[in-house]
Amino acid sequence: MSQKTEPMGAESSTELSNHYLASLVVASAFVLILVFCGSWLLRNPLAAFHIEATGPVPLLFPWVLAAGQTIANGLTEFSGSSPEPVSYSIFTASFLSILFTGILTPTLTLLLMGKRRSAIARGLYLVCLIITVTLAITVLPTGYIAYRVRLSLREAQAVQTSRDHIIDELCAIAWRTREYQIVPKALGGGEGTLDGYTLPASLAETEDATYVLRRATQVADARSGPLVATIHASSRRYPGSEVEVSVGADGQFRSWTYTGQFQ
Repeated sequence: MSQKTEPMGAESSTELSNHYLASLVVASAFVLILVFCGSWLLRNPLAAFHIEATGPVPLLFPWVLAAGQTIANGLTEFSGSSPEPVSYSIFTASFLSILFTGILTPTLTLLLMGKRRSAIARGLYLVCLIITVTLAITVLPTGYIAYRVRLSLREAQAVQTSRDHIIDELCAIAWRTREYQIVPKALGGGEGTLDGYTLPASLAETEDATYVLRRATQVADARSGPLVATIHASSRRYPGSEVEVSVGADGQFRSWTYTGQFQ
């Protein structure tokens, strides 16, 4: 027969013993100091916001730190330089931000929820609850906004790529018309005109657009000489978006016109 015994003087343990709670309080205070004073401790402006006349505001959202680094890299590349490796201060600030907002405060909120708490524990629970709720409230709209921005950027990039392809194809058409124009009639050319020239099927309609060549207009341009053709492109991917370019007698482009999403 077995008998359940306990050491003399042992106290019944709880899920949050005094030693365990004290450790959590100390860890929370340490991380709070690092997060709230990150810009001063790490000597890095990305570790905290700076609002005019208000001083540093604690960085509690790690994705804002990532966005700041991404913008900084983009500006560096735009200026023609290569981005430098991310500093250890950015890694440290990101780690502390994720640890504090994504791990420590939600964990403490759940552990302290529904427990009989001392005054210190109640204060800690209230702070953790506010931070956790604030984070939860901001995650959904921020995620949705980021999703919409990502879609918008992809659409803008797709439109720009399609426009660039159309411009390349317009250049190819202009080169073919110029080639026909300078060849003598005896060799199958136009001898200075586009009379008798029609766009090949491979150029008249492509995956990106359909093209129409209006030839032999000979409209005088006082600044750059006569115009011999106008090429009109209608996008197949984006209805209502068009590009039109005028070609001079020397084969050079005179003017570009963009409509629809290509503006």
